[in-house]
Amino acid sequence: MFLIDGERLVAAAAAGGDQSGLGGSMPLGQGIVGWAATHREPVLAPDVVSDGRYFAYDAKSRSEMAAPLLLAGGCLGVINVESSRVNASDAQSMETLESLAARAATAIHNARLHKAEREQRTLADNLRNIGLGLAAELDPDAILDTLLEHVAQVVPYDSAAVMILEPATGRVRIARQRGYDQFGVAHLVPEFNLPLADIRNLALMAQDQRPQVVADTLKDAYWRPGILTGHIRSWAVAPIVARGQVLGLLSLDKTEPGFYTLDMAERLAAFAAQAGLALENARLYAAQQRLATTDSLTGLANRRYLDQELARELLRAGRFNRCTALVMMDLDDFKNFNDQYGHQVGDDVLRALADLLSRHVRSIDTAARFGGEEFVLILPECDQAAACTTAERLRQLVADMPLQLSAWAARPASGRVTISLGVALAPQHATAATALLQAADVALYTAKRAGKNQVTLFQGQALARVPSAVQGL
Repeated sequence: MFLIDGERLVAAAAAGGDQSGLGGSMPLGQGIVGWAATHREPVLAPDVVSDGRYFAYDAKSRSEMAAPLLLAGGCLGVINVESSRVNASDAQSMETLESLAARAATAIHNARLHKAEREQRTLADNLRNIGLGLAAELDPDAILDTLLEHVAQVVPYDSAAVMILEPATGRVRIARQRGYDQFGVAHLVPEFNLPLADIRNLALMAQDQRPQVVADTLKDAYWRPGILTGHIRSWAVAPIVARGQVLGLLSLDKTEPGFYTLDMAERLAAFAAQAGLALENARLYAAQQRLATTDSLTGLANRRYLDQELARELLRAGRFNRCTALVMMDLDDFKNFNDQYGHQVGDDVLRALADLLSRHVRSIDTAARFGGEEFVLILPECDQAAACTTAERLRQLVADMPLQLSAWAARPASGRVTISLGVALAPQHATAATALLQAADVALYTAKRAGKNQVTLFQGQALARVPSAVQGL
């Protein structure tokens, strides 16, 4: 039995004789089978040697009859019967074969409808499930993992990747992948960070915002070969879009050519659309969280986030018996500065101080605006000596920080500002967040009363300035 697939006849089933060609194909018009398919008429060839339409496939064949699988004016394929005997079939045999062909055509048509219905139902179920799964998901990584998991149930792949487009740089990177490890190239995934314009297929897809298919990468003029993609022969990709902007790309790979079709790519696009909505929701949520926990003037953490982070850090430090330092700082004579130069210049100074803190603390530290001109640092895993050294270094950096803020000032502001700092540690000075803040605050105001522009370490009931040797570090 041969079934029509585009412009070719594919050997779909066989019984008896040589079955080595099962699954193979030939041009639609070739041989007696091809003639029956294109003319949609049965063929009875008592002796194939004398039939010019015969295509020699099996040297043992001497007679042949073929009946097209006709349905609603179309042809689905051909049933073909061959024999090693001349005149092995007669008109009655041909009539029987035509009857079987009619029944087979109906059965195949119904099976295809059932398969299509089942695939549509599976697609709908997976889209519904992924929609439900992503609706409450606000972690971008979890969204991408869910996407790859559900796609595999509808569109098969040997390897798959979700690429994220960085709008600021125009580059794409692989954020999530599956399957690359079986080809020994998973270690190359983090290195994939290229300009979108350099990958022609991706660039075209991002521009059109439509799914794309490469039937055979070896024959595609735009395909960019490489070690990471060496196993790929058939490729499908769909854009992940939100609010008309391409956020990323969903890419599926197969090792066999001709596997992916545009129909599969359209299914892929349906999943990518779900991911786009989920990623946009996650982005909006993250933006709201940042607004809720970020000081609008300086961009540092605000008091709300400071309280939450300090409580978490003290809980962690207590569980593992670790030391945590807290540094509270205040700009000296800042009211006089504002009175002299104006509040807009004062805001510039606050932003400059926040920028300095961001650039000169560790990635695990938390810098926050406590209120007004007061700032706080949470220093995890930091003992007394390290905390005092850090505080003194920041004090010196601020004292050396030039001011070029005349754009807003009523008079040029080109002087200097200084800060006073108080240091307290947990668990030495306090174990609770409120008590630790109070200890650092007491130390800070001791520094203020002692002359400003200095660091003071909390010493329990007796407050003491940081030794001069430390101040000089």
